Amino acid sequence: MDERHRKSQGVGYRKGNSVRVTKWKNHPSYKWRASYIESGNYQSKGFKTKKAAEKWAAEKEAELFMAGSEDPLTFLERSAVLEFRERISALGVPIRKVLEREVQRLEAVKRSVTVREAVEEIIDLKTRTAKSERNLQTVKSQLNRFARDKGERIVSDVTLKEIDDWLLGLTVGDSEARVSAQTWRNYRRHLKMLFGQCVSWGYCDSNPVEKTQEPEKAETEPGILTPKEAGDLLTGAGQEIQAAIALGVFAGLRVSEIQRISWKEVNLTRDLIRLEGAVTKKKFRRVIPIRPNLKAWLLLSRQRHGLLAPQGQEWRLSFAAARRKAGFAVRLNSSEKEEPKGKEWKVNAMRHSFASYGIQSEQDAAKIALELGHRGSTQTLFEHYRATCEPEDAQAYWNIFPEEDGKVVNIASGG
Repeated sequence: MDERHRKSQGVGYRKGNSVRVTKWKNHPSYKWRASYIESGNYQSKGFKTKKAAEKWAAEKEAELFMAGSEDPLTFLERSAVLEFRERISALGVPIRKVLEREVQRLEAVKRSVTVREAVEEIIDLKTRTAKSERNLQTVKSQLNRFARDKGERIVSDVTLKEIDDWLLGLTVGDSEARVSAQTWRNYRRHLKMLFGQCVSWGYCDSNPVEKTQEPEKAETEPGILTPKEAGDLLTGAGQEIQAAIALGVFAGLRVSEIQRISWKEVNLTRDLIRLEGAVTKKKFRRVIPIRPNLKAWLLLSRQRHGLLAPQGQEWRLSFAAARRKAGFAVRLNSSEKEEPKGKEWKVNAMRHSFASYGIQSEQDAAKIALELGHRGSTQTLFEHYRATCEPEDAQAYWNIFPEEDGKVVNIASGG
């Protein structure tokens, strides 16, 4: 555009079509004024209230926009502005702001992807970086469930309310029973990871999961094994997983830690387990004493080298078989048509049992918390791991010893 044509557009073209509302000091009649440029001249109009000034400013801004554009508005564009001007004015928002926000939204949609595509990308990323197969499978399962329900939604359009409703509506399988608070937290954590990565990739501007509502916590004690159930679990376990289960029951290791620990970290001479940072969830070392009954179960293992527990599918099948033999309702594989009969297996039952019987036996919560890997405070221990148990049950628990064949359990007292 040459300078002569540029000047012909007037100051309004060069300065823009905005209308500014400010206080009008020392005016005898008006407290507010709307300032704008029209036909190359500065203009002002007075008002007694700010609301009246802003309403008029929005209308005038639209008028200036249509009159001062370099390219004249088409009939459809002009009619659209006139059609929505009154509705936008009623909201108290300038037309320019409405257009800016909608353009920003459309730009975000254009560079975004569907939820299904984002889930596929994050699962691919986790597959290449995950340190635990168990954690990877959980991420896949939970994010794919979200993708089944919301897969066609554009990531940038997913709202906080949508995610709130989805999380609070989670049920166990096809039943109407709501998932536990811990399962809810796991889903929320994985969705937060998904949308956080989407922000980094530029698929959305913010993470809506950060403000989701958490369901009320039920005041329930953690599930623990009775001494008899612990004994049945060990005797029902195959040789390939028996030592691993003993570490969960009598040393309180997490399942993820059991799957990563090797025999070189188990010192049967000094009766100590030294967990390296690469093994533990919190990434710091910890030392756990090997109690007499744990040592007896570990000594049953014929091969004491390499990883202590089976991996992947072998772990899942062996652990499921041991629990089922102990009388728990556990599926061995997804092809089973009938629901397995038996008692309900509680999540982290082995670790919960170690914590509860350990506190009752030793009367030292700080010591047990340190062995579990909770530094600084015993609050987490009491909130999540400790269940009430009787002294005689604790005595029976720590007296679960194998006979030489590893199949007969001697429980000194209790049942």
